[in-house]
Amino acid sequence: MRTRTLLLTGAVAVTAALGHARQQVLPQEHNKGAAWPSTIKFAVDYYPSQWPESMWEGDAQRMANASISHVRISEFDWALLEPRDGHYDWSLLDKSIDVLGAHGLKVILATPTAAPPIWVVRDYDILATDDHLRQRRFGSRRHYSFSSPDFRKLSKRFVDAMAQRYGQHDAVALWHLDNEFGNHEDTRSYDVHARNAFRRWLKHRYGGSIAALNAAQGRVFWSSQYDSFDDIELPTLEQTESSPALRLDFYHFSSDQLIDYAVMQAETIRKHSDKPITTNLMPFEFSFDHHELARRARLDVATWDSYPLGNCEVLDWVTDADKIRYARTGRPDAQALQHALYRGVAGAAHNKARGPWGVMEQQPGPVNWATNNPSPAPGMVRLWLHDMLSQGSSLNNIFRWRQVPFGQEQMHAGMFRPDNSPDAAFVEQQAAVDDVAVLRDAGLLDEDLHWTAAGNETRRPKVAIVMDYPSVWALEANPQGGDFDISKFKDYGFQYAELLSEWHAAFRRLAVDVDVIGPATSDEELARYRLLVVPTMVKLSKDFEARLDRFPGDVVVGPRFASKVDTLSVPLDLPPSSTPSGAKEQPSFADRLPMRVTRVESIRKDLDDEFVVFDGKDYPIRTWVEWLECARDGHEAVNDAEGADALSMTLGGHHRKGASVLCQHRRPPTQLTTYIGFYATADVLLPFFAKTLAQLGVRNALDQLPDASHDLGAHLRLARHGERALFAFNYDDRAAVDLGQWPHLRDGLFSSEARAKLVVGQQDTPETIAPTDVQIWDLGA
Repeated sequence: MRTRTLLLTGAVAVTAALGHARQQVLPQEHNKGAAWPSTIKFAVDYYPSQWPESMWEGDAQRMANASISHVRISEFDWALLEPRDGHYDWSLLDKSIDVLGAHGLKVILATPTAAPPIWVVRDYDILATDDHLRQRRFGSRRHYSFSSPDFRKLSKRFVDAMAQRYGQHDAVALWHLDNEFGNHEDTRSYDVHARNAFRRWLKHRYGGSIAALNAAQGRVFWSSQYDSFDDIELPTLEQTESSPALRLDFYHFSSDQLIDYAVMQAETIRKHSDKPITTNLMPFEFSFDHHELARRARLDVATWDSYPLGNCEVLDWVTDADKIRYARTGRPDAQALQHALYRGVAGAAHNKARGPWGVMEQQPGPVNWATNNPSPAPGMVRLWLHDMLSQGSSLNNIFRWRQVPFGQEQMHAGMFRPDNSPDAAFVEQQAAVDDVAVLRDAGLLDEDLHWTAAGNETRRPKVAIVMDYPSVWALEANPQGGDFDISKFKDYGFQYAELLSEWHAAFRRLAVDVDVIGPATSDEELARYRLLVVPTMVKLSKDFEARLDRFPGDVVVGPRFASKVDTLSVPLDLPPSSTPSGAKEQPSFADRLPMRVTRVESIRKDLDDEFVVFDGKDYPIRTWVEWLECARDGHEAVNDAEGADALSMTLGGHHRKGASVLCQHRRPPTQLTTYIGFYATADVLLPFFAKTLAQLGVRNALDQLPDASHDLGAHLRLARHGERALFAFNYDDRAAVDLGQWPHLRDGLFSSEARAKLVVGQQDTPETIAPTDVQIWDLGA
């Protein structure tokens, strides 16, 4: 408990120091040129418009004293900056940017288009419409349709004026597009502008042929053919379930509309500014393709909003047991998954597997928007900051500077309380700042806070998980379960976010670092990996199929892989296939793995009449299971491994006992491809991947071959950064973790052969990590 005590008692000393300069332990100037620098930067969200101007100077001084280098402003100030149509008042921004810049702070300048003012709503046609065809109203935020010509025109005009004024300002370091695209379910609107744009989109997609659309969508079913594109309405309020293919097209169209809007803003800014551009993306917000947005908008850095407790509470697929267990810490793998995802999204902007990324909003305390809003356990803000650093974050931004006493977020904590006294987040952010200084003094960071001293790029993950946004939409359109309501299915079991999380957690519990990448990642980038993992990809594009064919390493895919063709139909030759006609084309996934899925079942989570048997242990089956034939077109799926290297998963229970739920085939000379035909959890995936990784020679964060006995369990997590830095996290807010209970950790950290030195952590008890505490080891000492 010693670390927690230091954090809490430190508040007294910090409070006393607020009136005068705190010793600068970190450099403040990081932005040189247009590219986003990879150095570690601490930041904060700040809203000058919500506080008297007399407070700005003192706030800026405190920020500078706290080693904060970047400040985001202005994402909701449209009404102040353009109070009347075409009439701008830049005084707020001029003054606040000058004050911040005078203290050496760099500004992250956001376009405030997420909050259109009243005159826009009154005088123009911009409002979104929900799937009940009810028009949204003014009074909150994100109340616009991406398809509205008026809104696009007004947004472009404002962004152009803003970029002209501040595009070359010395204090502006980063542009920020809008705020939280996709939040409040705003990606899809059912207004007349969306309908008209959807008709144009469909006409382009199907080459102007309504017959081609009818065929690809299978509209002969239920006599639902169209005579012209003008017949098409948005898919909602039909008598019963609408065409799943039409819904999937609408989801794809809606993603494109949002991305077009973001691209418009980015292109407008670049006419006047060479500063880098970002936007803050949302965890598990899958309604638009983040890889495509990054690529088309050419994001220079990808950022996301991290709210571990809020998201744990509101995600409906998180079990009640986990919501209780992690109520004050957040689930231990959720943040790491998003960090890796947005590192990959950043890479997609430049055809790379990874790129510069950061966190634009980090939860500081209780939030206001979840079903329940508990306070984080003491130490968790510091731990979350280190979780970012362990994954290579270059921006570590806490939301917000000071809790606002009014409005919808008045109960949302900040770094300071409404009375301007420091809250726990400030104290813990300062502890993280001091930790970073220790890492610099230990040689793990250079003087500019680059990780190059720790070998940042010399040690890259050998495992990549492929994240596919269109698969989310396909599962939503055709879930094979749940209840249909107006425009969509609800309460279905096969949740992409949960499946992705379970597959990722298996590696995280083995302390094996992974990348999360998009399906368009180039062959050159894919060649860096030994194992490519695809939890599911409902529609297999010919481009990705060709990349899989050329990929020299092993591949593991999950249920519903390549299960749909055309717009959304079952392939005639049965899944997995990418060919509508059933005629085999080259290259074909069947060359890597000859097999077929002959039947699928969606099942209750509590149905217990079948289970999976793997490596002598039984694991429950829930949600989804498939009937597999490990052969295709006269070719058998063959894995030539023998003995302990032979992997099999079979069913136990009452109905199909002994049936395989796993097919494997090794294509000479080395490529092994595996299909897992059920909704697997981390519990069964962990021993499977441990064997797979050991066979490939892929090592964990301590350079050991993985074994199922290495399972770190419910709270301990390890992450390796570069050649030397090893982070250890205790996500338990009640009990310490004894590292010595794992023999492989004793060997890797405490044996006579180990070269590990504890840099951050309790030096007198290095074998123990206190509740919510962090250790950082130098493995090259």
